[in-house]
Amino acid sequence: MSDSDSALVLKCGHPRDSEVEIKNPEGESTFFCKHCNPETYELLLIKREEEIKKKVEMEEITFWAGATPIACDICKGPFTDKVFFDTHLPHQTRWGLFCYSCFASLGCEIGAGKGQRYDLETKRKLEG
Repeated sequence: MSDSDSALVLKCGHPRDSEVEIKNPEGESTFFCKHCNPETYELLLIKREEEIKKKVEMEEITFWAGATPIACDICKGPFTDKVFFDTHLPHQTRWGLFCYSCFASLGCEIGAGKGQRYDLETKRKLEG
């Protein structure tokens, strides 16, 4: 499997959009595939929705203010992974809206001053 394939497919062989990520207090991530671990996946989604509701009530949720993005600034393809990234190219000052494939293949990162990940449908900031 090439690096570009591993960015789109989980170790179990299912598409990357079939996963949910959970981080422990130390910041380490564990991924659960909805096909391989359906019970765990559903419980994590319920827990995540509860956390989101709490954050909305406390006004800690951020939304994308602009129009809904249509295409990646790098490959010009449509956003097919239900997310988009507002990030900059590593070692450059240029920012843009990237699809998951371009984000991963260019070595972009999420975090303060690096980039954010947004849900394409709700335009809610998911990370960063």
